[in-house]
Amino acid sequence: MATSWRSTHVEQVPAADRPIPPSGPLDLREVRFPTRAESVLPEVLAALQARTPEAPCAVFTDGTTWSYAETAARTWGLAHRLAEVTGLARGEYLASCLPNGPEAILSWTATCALGAVYAPLNTAYRTPQLHHALELTRASVLVVHADLAERLAQLDPVTLPHLRHVVLVGGTAPEVPLPWPVSSWTEVATVNGAARPVLDPPLEPWDECAVLMTSGTTGASKAVRRTYAQYDRYTESSFRMVGVGAADRFHVCAPLFHGGADTPVYSMIQLGASFLVDTGFSVSRFWDTVRRHGCTVAWLHSAMSLFLHKQPERPDDADNPLRLALLAPLFPGYQDFARRFGISVYMVYGMTEMSCVFTVLDPTEVGSLGAPADPGYHARIVDEHDVEVPPGTPGELVVRHDLPWVITPGYLHDAAATARVWRNGWFHTGDVFVRTAAGDHRLVDRVKDAIRRRGEFVSAAEVERELLDLPEVTEAAVIGVAAEMEEEVLAYLAVRPGSDAPDIHRRLVQRLSYFAVPRYLVVRDTLPRNVALRVDKPSLRGLGVPADAWDAVAAGVQPTRERFGPA
Repeated sequence: MATSWRSTHVEQVPAADRPIPPSGPLDLREVRFPTRAESVLPEVLAALQARTPEAPCAVFTDGTTWSYAETAARTWGLAHRLAEVTGLARGEYLASCLPNGPEAILSWTATCALGAVYAPLNTAYRTPQLHHALELTRASVLVVHADLAERLAQLDPVTLPHLRHVVLVGGTAPEVPLPWPVSSWTEVATVNGAARPVLDPPLEPWDECAVLMTSGTTGASKAVRRTYAQYDRYTESSFRMVGVGAADRFHVCAPLFHGGADTPVYSMIQLGASFLVDTGFSVSRFWDTVRRHGCTVAWLHSAMSLFLHKQPERPDDADNPLRLALLAPLFPGYQDFARRFGISVYMVYGMTEMSCVFTVLDPTEVGSLGAPADPGYHARIVDEHDVEVPPGTPGELVVRHDLPWVITPGYLHDAAATARVWRNGWFHTGDVFVRTAAGDHRLVDRVKDAIRRRGEFVSAAEVERELLDLPEVTEAAVIGVAAEMEEEVLAYLAVRPGSDAPDIHRRLVQRLSYFAVPRYLVVRDTLPRNVALRVDKPSLRGLGVPADAWDAVAAGVQPTRERFGPA
């Protein structure tokens, strides 16, 4: 058996000899509120700096490894420089728009060290989405990659009065002038032996750690407030419960502005484990990367796992250090996938707004989530009046927890949206579930207007807004259509005479994140409407992809994920 993947940092055993964690709760801490030392990121990092200074913390694909001592030293140094250069202070918001890399990790840890709040933004944001996010978070400082400076230059500083400083990563000066003071990353990231910043009073578990932008499935994107206690509960319900511990290394390939990546990073630090920061997901190099860096745990959304499963089989498929894969959601061939690569799989149900309600190790059926795995969670299936429905009847899943602060306190600067999800003492997920007589919870559907494409949730409302902002578009309806790997985005349009689909698509590329740009455009004289005069999306979904749909992939003009730095 080849042993090239064995890591000097992570003790490994061959796949066949690996102990398989038992199903069900494993070392889930009793339901009690966490202490500051257990849950607050700067406290945890400082403790590990003292207790296990040489243990690996952050690993990068270029071979660089930061120990806990180095990670902490870099964090404290950056925190002091951010305070000196940008004036970032406790309670303020630092937004970042960065690809995966050391800068994204340190921007977060240093922000927390100052008692400020971290707001990571999607690097695919165009100027309108970037403006909305900066306005909503009222960010004082923005750390942004130099390749995105042109989008920033189009912003009006008068409409962003809170933003006072920009830190540019990957360059010393923007090619286009920016209307804010600009510093380079090298100016603020110097390791200078600084001590950890002293906060008085200290941070507490109920304090805000980060805000994450939603995908805007029911309107404009919202900023989800996440406390340190919420991150702590993610660690318990998503990782400690399935046996992840200090000997593990998590492969992070999702963007760090997603909950599927920032949560594992936080949790690995809490567990004293390590994590590999990959620049992105690649079918061709995934297993080589896992072997080279000794990764033992990974998160793979369904398209990733399907891509890997569709690759030609190799005799050494199971010769890898990975022992656990979080598949979200499961795909029908997940059991064959697990056997082929010699791993255990598990699935979870949670949201940006809350830690995982359901955690299932080695699931036996797609869609079956069982009962809440976290003993602190209570779940009900209710009708539109919040009245519980009988078993077998679809309804909305609502939840609450015995502990405070482990579900989001709400949406930043959006009291109306907060009131809509927090009703009658329960958090409303917006997802349709059915509970069987035996107590098994089954997910029926996500929020109706959410489209899942390549691991991203696309907001139909956001795409429709951009379409309707074009003068030639009079009506628009955006839906998801089935594709081999999740869904594709299709837009039905009613347009003025003389308009054409390729021109509309070209302008959408300039206005939307790459993953939100529709692949298909269908032009009609008018769109069907129901008795309430709303566009009849159910009937449109039933049509699939019409034969006369214009296809951007076939035309060779569909945008793809952007790459940063030198070609």
